[in-house]
Amino acid sequence: MIQKQRKKLGLRAKIKDYMDDVSIDVFGHEKKVMGNISKYLFFISKENSISETGSNIRLAHPNQQLEAYIYHFDRKIRAVTLKELVDFFMGQGSGEAFDLERKVRHNIMSYLTQYSNKINIPIPCLNIRISKPSETVMIVMYKHAELIESIPLKQLIKYFK
Repeated sequence: MIQKQRKKLGLRAKIKDYMDDVSIDVFGHEKKVMGNISKYLFFISKENSISETGSNIRLAHPNQQLEAYIYHFDRKIRAVTLKELVDFFMGQGSGEAFDLERKVRHNIMSYLTQYSNKINIPIPCLNIRISKPSETVMIVMYKHAELIESIPLKQLIKYFK
């Protein structure tokens, strides 16, 4: 009888662990954000006459300030404003309709702080890179130029809600 209870508890724990990672995008927010990112990177590539596949946005928190830049491979093109970041994640015109800039700045800085604490790397060393090298949007965490890990879009989206 004790063995049966252990198996049930083991199965319950396995299911609970599995369900922690499952999420359902009922409102299609992830798809909308992917579309917004794709449109923005396409617009940036046309505006600057650069390839879309080589373009990326880098978010960093080096001096207690959120910094965002557009890069083409490793060449810095220009800075990205907070209004552009809000539009980037929330859709065109969102930055004007609501005062989301302060919230976005705070949330991205919080995310970088939490990530830094979790992996024990100083915040100024971290940067988030958002790109579209093919048909899908990629979000990757870097320590300077060293790849740390890929970040699921849904994980970053929750900081913009």
